Amino acid sequence: TEAIGLYNLGQSCCLNSLLQVFFMNIHFTGILRRITVPLSPVQRRSNVPYQMLLLLEKMQCGKCKAVGPTDFARCLSEHRVQLFVQHDAAQLFLTLWNLLKKQMKKPELVEELSDLYSICIQEHLVCQKCSFEIKNNSTMLTLPLPVLDSSSHRLKTLEDCLQYFFHPEELTGQNMCFCQQCGKKTPFLQ
Repeated sequence: TEAIGLYNLGQSCCLNSLLQVFFMNIHFTGILRRITVPLSPVQRRSNVPYQMLLLLEKMQCGKCKAVGPTDFARCLSEHRVQLFVQHDAAQLFLTLWNLLKKQMKKPELVEELSDLYSICIQEHLVCQKCSFEIKNNSTMLTLPLPVLDSSSHRLKTLEDCLQYFFHPEELTGQNMCFCQQCGKKTPFLQ
């Protein structure tokens, strides 16, 4: 059978979009298939990884046009995730992410999940007076891409948003950084 979609339960389009993104990642589904299944029916009903796995499996093997994410939505409501309201996709992703990590019993699966979705970024700061350089590594789960440039013009494509996000920025005035080499705050390029 072919993969099937999801019915909208009423403003669940953001949730449905995220579920479809998870569904399309075979590594994500592979991780969920290795979770420890809760023993009692009550625990299974409130376990986000298990309920997500059941839903993704229904989407894979469905015999109808679409499936309703009702049981998964009920599970989320038990964890105080509001339903029938519009959500910010990044915020909902982080909420689901935290619930998944919290309820997975095997640390190695949590690590695999983190490896799958972590974005590693290296920030470079360069003093504009002496060229002293600072490098900071960080990881994040989402990129806060801008949709407008500094002149409030709309960025039209994903590539435009990425280029603008990674474009060097001058840190001057109140945004100057302390330079260890100069011994004072100086303008930096970030």
